Amino acid sequence: MSNKNCKPSSTQVIGPILEGDEVIIGVVNPDGSLGYLGAKEEEGLIFGTAFISQDSTEAIRGRDSTMLLDSIPRFQINFLANDPSNPSFNDPSGNNNPLVFFTLTNGKEVQSRCSNCKGLTPVQKVLEAPGLSVTNYRPCSSWRTRLNEQLCVDNKATKSTRYLSPGAPVPIQLIAVNGERSWFPLTLPENLPPSDPNAHFVLALSNIPYRMNAFIGGRCFTNIAVAEEFFPFGLGTSLNPNYGVFLSTEKPQEYYIIPTKYFTSNLGVSMGGGCADCAANPDGGLGALCSIGCTLPQSSDSKGKYCCSGTCRSRDGLDCTKVCKYGFTQEDDCKDRCFYNYCKTTEAPCNGDCKSTCPTVTAFDLVGGVCTLGPNGYFCESRTGTIGPDDKGLNTTEIVAIIIIAAFIAAVIIYLLYAWGSAYNADPD
Repeated sequence: MSNKNCKPSSTQVIGPILEGDEVIIGVVNPDGSLGYLGAKEEEGLIFGTAFISQDSTEAIRGRDSTMLLDSIPRFQINFLANDPSNPSFNDPSGNNNPLVFFTLTNGKEVQSRCSNCKGLTPVQKVLEAPGLSVTNYRPCSSWRTRLNEQLCVDNKATKSTRYLSPGAPVPIQLIAVNGERSWFPLTLPENLPPSDPNAHFVLALSNIPYRMNAFIGGRCFTNIAVAEEFFPFGLGTSLNPNYGVFLSTEKPQEYYIIPTKYFTSNLGVSMGGGCADCAANPDGGLGALCSIGCTLPQSSDSKGKYCCSGTCRSRDGLDCTKVCKYGFTQEDDCKDRCFYNYCKTTEAPCNGDCKSTCPTVTAFDLVGGVCTLGPNGYFCESRTGTIGPDDKGLNTTEIVAIIIIAAFIAAVIIYLLYAWGSAYNADPD
C-alpha cells in the first residue's frame, strides 16, 4: 500500500500525547463547533465551554500576538492505572484505554480571570492539586430563567448524568469516538520498559475526538458531560443554593485533548506564509486549538468563531491566521515529514498510511517492534529484523509451536534438576 497521506488534507497537529504533557481540553459544542474547557462564574461549581471572546485580543495576548492568554485552563495529563476492563498490557485489539487524571497547571491565572470561580486554586495553602473531578447535579425541570426564557422542560439532562467539575482529580478513561487504536502501553522514547524513568506512556492522541468515562467508588459512569446551563432555582439561599443543570441534546459529549507544545511543519501552509520546519512552536497551544477549530463547523455565536482565512472580519472570533496550524507532537514524526492517519481497530496496525503501535511478535517479545516509515508506507521494525507488508512475522501455529517447545524444554530441565537433586541427597547407605 502506498503512503498516500504525507501531505495534510486539512489543518492538523497530530501525534501521541504522553503522561506529564500539558494540554487544553477542547469541547464540542451542541452546534458542532469547538470550545474549550473553562470555568463558569456561577460559584465555580462546574466547567463549561467558555466562548472565545468576540474580540480576538481577549483570547490571545495582544492583537498581533500568537499566544493564548495564561487564564485559559491548562491541565497536566497523568497516568493512573491500566484499563480495568483489560488487565493485560498486551492487548492485540488496540482497545487498551488506561485510566488517567488531569491536574490544573495554571490555577492562579485562571482564578485571576474568574473572580467568582471557587475551587480552582488551593485554599489556605492546601497541598492537593486541583484538577478535573466528576459530580452529579439535579436537572432543572420547571424553572424559567429570567434572561432568555429557556424552559427547563426541554431539558435532556437526567439524574444519572455526570458532569466535569473542579476539585480532587478522579480516574477518567478516554475512549476514541471513531475507533482509533489506543497506543497504550507504548512508551517514548521507544522500547524503554515502563519502569525506566525516561519512559512515558502514550495516554492520548492529538486531533481526534474522545468521550470520557469516569470511575468513582468502583462504579463506571460513561459519557461524562459538560452542562450547557446552570441555574439556581427553588427556595435556596446564597449560602445553600439549590441548583439545576440543563442539556439540549442527548448526544454523548465529545472532547479533544489539545497539546500546548508541538513542532511546526512547513508541509502545511497557513495564512501569511509557510511555517518553520520542525521548530518548537511558541504559541502555547493556539495553533493546535486553531487546527481543530478551523476544521469543525463554525459556532452559531459570533464570539465563538475561528478566523481561519484572510477574508475574516476584524472582530470575527479567534484570529488563527497568524499561527502555524500544522505540526507534530514528536520531533521524529516531524522529521519523517509524513502526516499519517491513526490506525483503527478494524484495520491492520502500522500499515500503509496509518501509524500505530506494533503487535508483539512472539509470546516472549513483550515490547514489539517500532512503527517505522519506509518507502512503501509504515511497517513494524523489530530489534532483530523487520515485520511488515513483506514479512508478517510468525503466525498463530508457529507461536503455539514455540510455546510448546519452550514448555517441553523447561519441563526437561526441571526433571533433570529434580533427578540430580534426588541422587545427590540420597542416603549413601
